[in-house]
Amino acid sequence: MPESFITGLQKTKWPGRCQSVKDPRHEKVTWYLDGAHTAESLDCCMQWFVSPGVGLQSDQVTKGIRIFVFNCTSGRSGRSFLGSTYSKVSSQLKLHQRMETPDLFFDHVVFCTNVTYADGQFKGDLTSLAIPTDDLAQLKTQRELALAWSSLIPSFPSCKIHVLPSIEHAVKVIEKIELDSSEHTKVLVTGSLHLVGGVVEVAGLSAVAM
Repeated sequence: MPESFITGLQKTKWPGRCQSVKDPRHEKVTWYLDGAHTAESLDCCMQWFVSPGVGLQSDQVTKGIRIFVFNCTSGRSGRSFLGSTYSKVSSQLKLHQRMETPDLFFDHVVFCTNVTYADGQFKGDLTSLAIPTDDLAQLKTQRELALAWSSLIPSFPSCKIHVLPSIEHAVKVIEKIELDSSEHTKVLVTGSLHLVGGVVEVAGLSAVAM
């Protein structure tokens, strides 16, 4: 391979793809950002996250809190995506010889829209024309995702499944969870590049993520 290619690859940054970002405002929070939005890319995302040094603690002693933030464009098979995600978590835990149950791998799951702010506004360059107005009003996609998660993992506590109207709502819930815990909080954000971009904006990660 030409030297110029090697140098280029070494210096390349790809924000929002298998990216770990420490929260500059909350020292106990690390964000794991991956805009995966296909079955194949979600499989790669979970292979990355459910591995030692990322979503799994290397020492196998301290678990911390794990939060799954997910959304997908209406019309795509969210149920299928979540099923594949669960299967990958299970296979990765076996691969790394972890005794954790995949049912409780995540402590909280958050299904929110790609709307940036709590007042219903989008950041200018994050406007998604793929969200039907009626779906937004009723949180149809997010409720379907929550129902799919509950069907997939009946034992998962319903109080830890959050259906929210905006990314700002989601970030506030995560901050509350972190505030109420002494453990480190790991937040995986995936399913949509619009979602990842919105989290970077609302959580104040631009300076460290871009």
